[in-house]
Amino acid sequence: MNSNSKKAFTLIELLVVIAIIALLLSILMPALSMVKKQAETVMCRSNLKQWGIVFTMYTVENGDYFPQNYSGSGLSHFEAYWCHATMQYYEDKTLRFCPSVKRNEASVAALPATAVRYGSTRTNWGPFAAENTATPSNWWDEFPEGSYGMNEWCSSPVSGNWAFIEDDAPQWWRKISNVSRSATVPIFMDCKMTDVYPRADKVTSPPPAESDVFPVDNALDYADVGATMNMITMDRHNKGINSAFVDGSARKVDLKELWKLKWNPEYNTSNIWTKAGGVTKDQWPEWMQGFKEY
Repeated sequence: MNSNSKKAFTLIELLVVIAIIALLLSILMPALSMVKKQAETVMCRSNLKQWGIVFTMYTVENGDYFPQNYSGSGLSHFEAYWCHATMQYYEDKTLRFCPSVKRNEASVAALPATAVRYGSTRTNWGPFAAENTATPSNWWDEFPEGSYGMNEWCSSPVSGNWAFIEDDAPQWWRKISNVSRSATVPIFMDCKMTDVYPRADKVTSPPPAESDVFPVDNALDYADVGATMNMITMDRHNKGINSAFVDGSARKVDLKELWKLKWNPEYNTSNIWTKAGGVTKDQWPEWMQGFKEY
């Protein structure tokens, strides 16, 4: 026998090796996918932690007040809204996006004039217009897309232009120093639109029948906005979302816990969608029934 001859793998041996590799991949892939999702959750939480700092810096430089968010006192919508008001406090625009969200690359030109692109569990809201084309009358343009939104009750609107501002006067926090138990007051979070108005003082916002209830392109409907829990009740981070709080902290919030947070000064944290308010498992939409109760 020639001692220098090389022994080749047989077909059966190759198939066995391939089968073992395939088996290992089938075992490892779910674990790797889980690790990837956990990393995205941590990165999202880090983003929101920085957003908490952004809003704190804004209040420090503006007499303790949160962004006005509504036109008035000489400010246009563009100037008053948090999107524009906070831009000087950060540079990296990726801070607007949760890492687990796929960026919507759709053309702005394809949108009807009255359309608004809501986001979803895995897609960002917007775009509404091309960047760097902002004018006072076209106030979305400088901040046309993202995947986080503000708790609008953390605003300091002025009187005069909007009737509901007067009607809901006791519900606005207005100043950061007005916030008690600030670790329970969300200010910025995963959201399907730029803002959210959770209210359990007059009309308790119900959970959505499905995780993603808004179409990608839809005319802005303030009746939809009124069903405000639709904006944040989504399974983006393992049965929850991430949120920054007024005290500067950031953490995951389980979906049913959303009804226990102190969204505004009059918010009833024992409302009908909490255990204290008497909610039962079968009252929740089917997709939420197995989630942790609060």
